[in-house]
Amino acid sequence: MSAPTHASTLPDLFALHDLPARWRQRRIFTLADTHFGGARFLDAWRRWRADDARCDRLHVIAVGTLADLDAKPADDADPRAAQLVRAWPMRVPGVHRLAFDSGRVVLTLAIGNDDGGLSKLWARVDAFHLDAFALADTKRIAKTLARFADDDATVTANADETTLTSLSDALRASGFECDTHTRTLLRARFTPRWRVRRHEPPRANDAALRAQMRHAIVIGTGLASCAITARLASRGWRITLIDRHALPARDASGNPAGVFHPIVWRDDSVAARLTRVGFLSARDAWRGLEEAGHELHHSRAGLLQIADTPEDAEALAAAITQFDYPREYVIAASDDDATRIADMPVTRGGWFFPHGGAVSPAAICAAHSPMPASA
Repeated sequence: MSAPTHASTLPDLFALHDLPARWRQRRIFTLADTHFGGARFLDAWRRWRADDARCDRLHVIAVGTLADLDAKPADDADPRAAQLVRAWPMRVPGVHRLAFDSGRVVLTLAIGNDDGGLSKLWARVDAFHLDAFALADTKRIAKTLARFADDDATVTANADETTLTSLSDALRASGFECDTHTRTLLRARFTPRWRVRRHEPPRANDAALRAQMRHAIVIGTGLASCAITARLASRGWRITLIDRHALPARDASGNPAGVFHPIVWRDDSVAARLTRVGFLSARDAWRGLEEAGHELHHSRAGLLQIADTPEDAEALAAAITQFDYPREYVIAASDDDATRIADMPVTRGGWFFPHGGAVSPAAICAAHSPMPASA
């Protein structure tokens, strides 16, 4: 199989997907790319910004490897490139979600060590681009696309002629109509002859498609309720918050401080992956709140976690080395390291999270909530 063709050598992918015409007057338009590249995302963002009739929200889903995170784009005169560089994710596997233009442009990165990341996601996609490296199993990728494809979703794929022939057969069997744009580039559209049964994610109802009808009632002003309020507001919803108190975070979320850090475990379990996503997402969101002038009483010295036993300390140190976590994410700490970091004697080592620490839950709620922060 030939190597993926660089984006700059391909025909205009936007024209092949009938863009920007197809995203006009839409609420959300979703693009999926099996080979993450900062340049391709920036191109989509620039074109979306240049279209006065653009959709309300542009969602780009891209699959990549840890090596792709080493190819940070140049921080040139384009302000969007500078924003992408500044928001560039930490070099760890998992899902990274980056938001731009007040949440109207979202980049979801599925970063792993293989090319199967797309099949593990759930999404409703309007346009796909496939690079050759993702086409080793054409039947599997065709079934994945059919599961994700919205009505009239389009597909482009670049690979060698033999691979594209196999992909064309697989796509036709999965409900796509195909035509070969060139010997190394295929174009297809989802037009199944059968009724498609969809389960997840649900399609928005008619009221949600009209901005003036998007009204939600959220009960409570704790961390969860305020986070939901913020996300709905970023999508153009009008929110009514109901709470028995006059101020936000008067109950459990009113604790003086909350400790935050991910979980590191020897097998990179579901809990470890989930807390990694939550930790990185919260860190980025809190940085945005602080830059907007909100004081979150956020500690800056990092967080040291002491192992329960010396054996646990050794096992986790080996896991940190095995998974090649960057030092900005977690550092294995020996007994001496832990004593130095804590600035006091400790019984054993553990691991140190440079960006972990403590934050005020009530301050986060106040930053998210339209309710008054003080009486």
